[in-house]
Amino acid sequence: MKTWYAKRIGNTRTGFGALNEIQQLFLTCYMASGQSSGVAVFVKYNIDMDEVTVFLTPESTSLADKLGATACEAPVPGIILVVGDRRAYEKYHRTLSGCVALAN
Repeated sequence: MKTWYAKRIGNTRTGFGALNEIQQLFLTCYMASGQSSGVAVFVKYNIDMDEVTVFLTPESTSLADKLGATACEAPVPGIILVVGDRRAYEKYHRTLSGCVALAN
């Protein structure tokens, strides 16, 4: 399986501001990629640990580098697509059961 990337961006109070910045940076990387259908950012909220982590698809290497994200295994079910091409959701939801799409 291809390498995913992850970065903790804060807790449930501060992570939303960081997520907004990531969404803006995503647009630049997405356009530079030629609007690749696999470039996407997912988020996972861990309520028990009060932690927000973003997961970037294997096609999101450029964005992962800019964010300082580290390589990781494919995320566990329950991640939410927050920004990216809808085709990324279609591509990955089959392998990540429990994946939810919020982005348009």
